[in-house]
Amino acid sequence: YIFFITIVTCAIIVGLSFGFSYGKTTHNTYLVDGLRLLDPSFLENDWFASQATHYHHNFSYIVYLAFRFGSGPWNLAILNVCMIAIGFLFVFIWINAIAPKQALSSFMLVICIVMLLKTNSVSQSYIFRDFLQPSTLAATGLLGAISFFITGKFLISGILLGISGWFHSNFLLLGFPFFLLSHLILKKKKLI
Repeated sequence: YIFFITIVTCAIIVGLSFGFSYGKTTHNTYLVDGLRLLDPSFLENDWFASQATHYHHNFSYIVYLAFRFGSGPWNLAILNVCMIAIGFLFVFIWINAIAPKQALSSFMLVICIVMLLKTNSVSQSYIFRDFLQPSTLAATGLLGAISFFITGKFLISGILLGISGWFHSNFLLLGFPFFLLSHLILKKKKLI
């Protein structure tokens, strides 16, 4: 139990290291559609809010639920921390499947790097941000899909890839060929 508690605690600490943010930069554009689900009169005369196509409509249901049941900003911030923590639990599963003897030390190294760099990469790309957005949910699903693929649980891997794509279609469009190629490399007999 101590090992499990250590891994979960580390994942939560990583999630907390991103902080509790709300309404920063592009976050506002992701909130509008969900807030209009909650109250159709919200910004009803605003062109962007009422007439533009919102490409992450499925995320609107998360926003709707966050505001419908309690303090929306806090619910979204807490959900972001939870999604990041779950994402890093998936990373541990992934590491443990590849190198079980070095899993804890490797995971701690990954955590240190993430806490320093916040998953930021080239050209301002990132895996997670300090506020909840559609790509946060999609990245968590993709990390889960990879983890379960590596452990040979292909059905749950596919379901998580589908959930990932449901929140952000780019993840499905990019993940599908990657997983298809991986399945082809494994050969058909291992898929059954």
